[in-house]
Amino acid sequence: MFDAPAPVVGWGLYARKSVQVNSFDRKKVAIWLFEAVKIATERSSQQLVSGIFMIDWGVHVGGERFNILEIVSAAAALEGQIRSLGVAKIKLHDDQRSFADAVGGSLKGFVGEHFRSSINTLVPTRFLGFSGHDANGKTLVTAAMRCDDLGGWSLDRYVSEYWERAYRGEDGEPVALETGSLDFARDIRGNVAYIGEGYVDESCRDNNLAAYVVRLCIVLSQLKWSPDYIYGWMANKHAYRGLFLRWGYTTCYPNGMKWVNAPSNPDYGNLCFLGCDESGVAQLLRAPLAVMGETNQMSMSTGT
Repeated sequence: MFDAPAPVVGWGLYARKSVQVNSFDRKKVAIWLFEAVKIATERSSQQLVSGIFMIDWGVHVGGERFNILEIVSAAAALEGQIRSLGVAKIKLHDDQRSFADAVGGSLKGFVGEHFRSSINTLVPTRFLGFSGHDANGKTLVTAAMRCDDLGGWSLDRYVSEYWERAYRGEDGEPVALETGSLDFARDIRGNVAYIGEGYVDESCRDNNLAAYVVRLCIVLSQLKWSPDYIYGWMANKHAYRGLFLRWGYTTCYPNGMKWVNAPSNPDYGNLCFLGCDESGVAQLLRAPLAVMGETNQMSMSTGT
């Protein structure tokens, strides 16, 4: 686990060093990024920062070229907005145990199946947890990201096999999906990032904090992994209100999973699939704070 403002993420994720400076000092960010590239280059056994740092300091997202500082600035804007909503300290976790400790400091108190260490072994290169705390250390908000290489599979098969192994129905038996339930994900392949483990304290549920955190997670996923696709889940009642758009997702499939044997947790029984491809990420980078409409009265409902 390391503490750093969002623009330091490029350093913290790749150079493994914590830095405390003005969040919006672009000159210093550029210096850190240059040093991070130098360190990564010297470590010839490692891939150069997951392909993010290119020789022209740019990265193509959804067919559009973004300077690396533009991506960092989007993260900085979201970090600033999150802090303005009462989050005094932000922590990024590359270890499941430290993230579980942060979740344990919240009223939620437990980590969901997708990030629980008893079910998953997520190495630091494939995991990133986020937690926000008040001045007294109380956990106010959490989220987590993981990146999975589908290895030639499609996302519908991967999701089906994962849920049917990790979740149980009321009868204690593994859950079972209807055949064809996830056909909409059949063409999604490659490296996929999943964002989940959402929690927002009751004191912070009327100010769109959840939306800004998920948007930041999308940007962090892009910085860390450059995934082919980013996805998540949302309760139908929230998706039908358009909250998935505030979170930064561009695709929503209602009733994303149809069950033969539904999960014992009723919150998981009726979920919408949320998706964001590279074009969606590019749209978010152009307007990271574009969270409009009524305030968010929910708690990022799924704990998976």
